[in-house]
Amino acid sequence: MRVGVIHNPVAGGGHRARVATGVEQRLHARGFDVISGETHRPGDATRLARQLSPEVDALVAVGGDGTVNETINGLTEPIPLGIVPAGTANVLALELHLPRDIEGACRVIAEGKKRTLDLGRANGRRFVLMAGAGLDALTIRELDPEAKRRFKHLAFVAGGLRSYHRHHARRFPAVVDGERHEATFAVVGNSRFYGGRFGLTPKADPADGLLDVLLFDGEGTLSTVAFWLGTPLHQHLRHPRVTYLRGAEILLGDPLEATGGAAQPTDAVPIRDDPGEPRASVETRPDEPVEADADDRAVGGLEPVWYQTDGEVAGSLPVRLSVEPRALEVFVPRAARGRPFPG
Repeated sequence: MRVGVIHNPVAGGGHRARVATGVEQRLHARGFDVISGETHRPGDATRLARQLSPEVDALVAVGGDGTVNETINGLTEPIPLGIVPAGTANVLALELHLPRDIEGACRVIAEGKKRTLDLGRANGRRFVLMAGAGLDALTIRELDPEAKRRFKHLAFVAGGLRSYHRHHARRFPAVVDGERHEATFAVVGNSRFYGGRFGLTPKADPADGLLDVLLFDGEGTLSTVAFWLGTPLHQHLRHPRVTYLRGAEILLGDPLEATGGAAQPTDAVPIRDDPGEPRASVETRPDEPVEADADDRAVGGLEPVWYQTDGEVAGSLPVRLSVEPRALEVFVPRAARGRPFPG
């Protein structure tokens, strides 16, 4: 079996290079023919995935959720994906109950147990975990990479509080399978977990052909604090300003805003992976929709409402979201047998 391993050799002070070397050695020892692909500049993981997909039987992403996201956006063949967690949050690895050690992660790949997951699309860009619009994307956009590296999840909490006090929440329309709502914050989840073990869409099943949609339309401080305090025990679903839906086609934002002073489409969508990695741009195919520069899409002087996919800022509203049913195979532990999604 031929396997392609994609990793960034300089991220995390070279930690991921050591992890990747360990992955290659262990897969070789288990009889795999390994091709290693190193990323050195923006878009390399997506480009490597496109190059390697036709030549290998499986791909392995060594990194965090950003690395996985960039890799799935480069897949051109229906081959399975292995994941060796080496990022900050590793939310997908947490959902799949993947081992955090190299030996355990390689054992999962060698055992060959697979599950098929749905993928989401946000203006043509794939995501496996979630898309979010509003405060979370703004927090990610303003987050200091050094703070993220040092304080991990606490950096998001502190950053979120700063963003909340610096920016007034903007309301935007949210249309779910033709049904119109309003929100100041929205999460479209393909999985239960949102960041670490926070389960904003705890009912999500990434094999049901639908996306779970959580809409929050509160604006006041007390309402917002109550929402976030309720998330650990899923009490946020009882919040009076929360609407929880499922759908296959979702529109966040007003499409007319995109026509007001929109820039010409760019050739790449900016993303950022884990600390230590350079600011990245994911290459897009000619037939894929691309985002206009969000800074040029503010209408009437209003600040754009940003959205993120899999924890990386992807643009500003409007965004159309849809689902690709059963579009990705991933290696999972044998203990996950019989569960549509381990957990």
